[in-house]
Amino acid sequence: MSDFDTIDFFRDPSLVDDPYPYFDFLRNECPVQRESHHDVVMVTGYEEAVSVYNDTAHFSSCNSVTGPFPGFPVPLDGDDVNALIEEHRDELPFSDQITTMDPPVHTNHRALLMRLITPKRLKENEEFMWRLADRQIDEFIANGECEFIGEFGAPFALLVVADLLGVPDTDHEMFLDELQGGGARRRRMVGSTGDESYGEIEYSYGGRSAKTRSTSHREALPLIYQLAEKPIPTPAVGEDYPGHPLVVGGQPALLWFCGALPLLIVIAWWWSARPPRIPASLIYAKPIAEGGKP
Repeated sequence: MSDFDTIDFFRDPSLVDDPYPYFDFLRNECPVQRESHHDVVMVTGYEEAVSVYNDTAHFSSCNSVTGPFPGFPVPLDGDDVNALIEEHRDELPFSDQITTMDPPVHTNHRALLMRLITPKRLKENEEFMWRLADRQIDEFIANGECEFIGEFGAPFALLVVADLLGVPDTDHEMFLDELQGGGARRRRMVGSTGDESYGEIEYSYGGRSAKTRSTSHREALPLIYQLAEKPIPTPAVGEDYPGHPLVVGGQPALLWFCGALPLLIVIAWWWSARPPRIPASLIYAKPIAEGGKP
């Protein structure tokens, strides 16, 4: 028995730097085999991976972000668990993100994003990536070292998506300041819990701003109307609050940003244009080292 027979793909730190020998071992053993530590099936064969990708009737993306770790809220009994997945989907982590959605919901959300990735827009975004890569490296090259995620990876991804969404260059620094801490604090990653502001949502309009920790539209919408200096419409009996006064609705904005990361991955793959050694599902998969994040 080799060391690969007992290795935990999701947690063994030895696979972080070079997971490819392990992938080769799995592929040589069998292109589809069950992993012993977390009871998941490892798919390393190209034909098999493509079959899984295209078979949305038998395979779901509901746990594509978290993998096996959170489990499922209820036991998955029987050969067809589609109804169980739909019943409990909202209880799964990241269930509101496009990467965990299944058709037809995923198809409808993706249709909105596809408007952003026309050939002309992708070419413009590619040119921006080249400029941004040089600019981002210039910020730390004189130091002779960098913290790759905080000083390059996170700001690079954030600004590539901002450019794709049409955010002007003059607002990029504001995006970094607001979403990543900016300046000397830029080593923090997006979503860091490093200070008491974690969980706060700040709304800005016309030089005015206000913060709240609530995600309820019943509390946020009156705040937004107030910032816009517009009267708050009174809903009729039995009706909910009307829509956002500044955009067509709150959900489209949520959709753009929830879909940003998978969209960036697709663009980065297209941009690099290099044939993968292994199926795409494993190229981006990295084991979870102790103390790391999935």
